[in-house]
Amino acid sequence: MDPFSGTETAHYAAILHDLDCIPLQVALGCVGASEADLVVLDDAGTKVCPAFQFESDLVSPVVVYANRLLGASSDPWRAAAWWCRSAEPLGGATPVECLKDQTLTERKVTETIAWHRRMQHVLREALTGQAVVDDDVPWDQFIRARVEKVDAAVETHILRNDMLTLPSAAERAGISVEDLTNCIRSGELIAIADAGEQVVPAFQISDDMQRNELVRTINGLLDVARSPWAAASWWTQPSAYLEKELNPVQLLDAGKHELLMQLVDAEINCEV
Repeated sequence: MDPFSGTETAHYAAILHDLDCIPLQVALGCVGASEADLVVLDDAGTKVCPAFQFESDLVSPVVVYANRLLGASSDPWRAAAWWCRSAEPLGGATPVECLKDQTLTERKVTETIAWHRRMQHVLREALTGQAVVDDDVPWDQFIRARVEKVDAAVETHILRNDMLTLPSAAERAGISVEDLTNCIRSGELIAIADAGEQVVPAFQISDDMQRNELVRTINGLLDVARSPWAAASWWTQPSAYLEKELNPVQLLDAGKHELLMQLVDAEINCEV
């Protein structure tokens, strides 16, 4: 069964047989669970979720990443088929097996989806005896487009947070724009582009100097200078490690600095 050609009804039962599932309502009680980011299947009129997506009542970040690339919300059966299908980039294992032994990374997910896409073209050529005409998007462009779509959604979410222009941020911090720019260049503060203009997420600057110092310390650990968008995403997106879809900024606002540092440590030492 080709996970990129649409799943036939005859295969549904086989997929459900291969995957242990839990009711959707139970799944949504797990930390970080969002129906849009999960494989949700219809089992005789009941919505169920394959249980591999959860570990200790948490949704694995790599599962969310894969499901978004696969378009699981619009074609869950195709996504479920991908999770069950062995792949050369995974040494012949399935994504589910690699997830269970904690060897599945975002990079391997991307490589495996690309490999399956390429195999689809090879299979079509073998069956038809003709070279595949790219009526679909070529596999490498397909993956790139998927990643860009996910990235665009994340950027939109980040930019919904309060932002300051550089002059406004400098005024709030009580420093010159030049000094602020130096802080950005050194990786102490995050600055991202919004419609061509650099803006600074407002949570980084407050009247509490201890809080400001903590933010700068964490930004340094997150390597803000190299990847400001990734750092901004970490701060503002719900964390799979936290209950009730909280994000690190909310921990910062609540003064839970020790927990915040534990969260940073988990992020830095996580292999996924």
